[in-house]
Amino acid sequence: MSRSVHHFIHSQVSAERRGREPGAPGRTCRMKSVPAISLLLCIAVMAQMPATKTYSSDNFGFELAYPASYRKTHLPSRIAQWAFYRGARSLLYVSSGTGQETGSIHVLLDKRRFTEANVQSNYAHTGWEKPQEVRVGKNMFYYYGPGGGGVSYPDDYFYNLTGQILVISFDGPYEPIGARSPSEKTKLIESKVLESLRLLKTATNE
Repeated sequence: MSRSVHHFIHSQVSAERRGREPGAPGRTCRMKSVPAISLLLCIAVMAQMPATKTYSSDNFGFELAYPASYRKTHLPSRIAQWAFYRGARSLLYVSSGTGQETGSIHVLLDKRRFTEANVQSNYAHTGWEKPQEVRVGKNMFYYYGPGGGGVSYPDDYFYNLTGQILVISFDGPYEPIGARSPSEKTKLIESKVLESLRLLKTATNE
């Protein structure tokens, strides 16, 4: 049992003994009483909730969360060149793991106008196919996934950020090795990151 879960249980029991309402401000779960089933459900939620960090940009007016296990690293030269030739600005690059177990999340801003045609002409994995439309939570994205030719492709999502193209790319790990798309674990991370994306009130677009 994790330390945070153990601390929560202890706080609830102590509160009951002192005769005050458990789940005081600052606790993860608030309830007037803590029946066994409710306590177990709360513990389950806490145990499954991964630690996250937040990337926030007042300049561009958005923020999103990503797993704390992903660390900021130098942008690999091949990815830097890829972004440069597309005229995109790298905002965040984080990675986790080493070697063939490496996974990365890359957030870029392409200041070209957000249209299906621009996304297709600049980011289609095989050069011609249209992107899919996908909804994650309240957010709508264009999406490119597995391509052809037996090559591994990242999962690339494109969001309309005040008329410009926000690119969020999930690259690996690929399991088994040689798979055409990132692992199922990465797919779960994708949904959490994309759902966390939200707009801020102030954006200077510098």
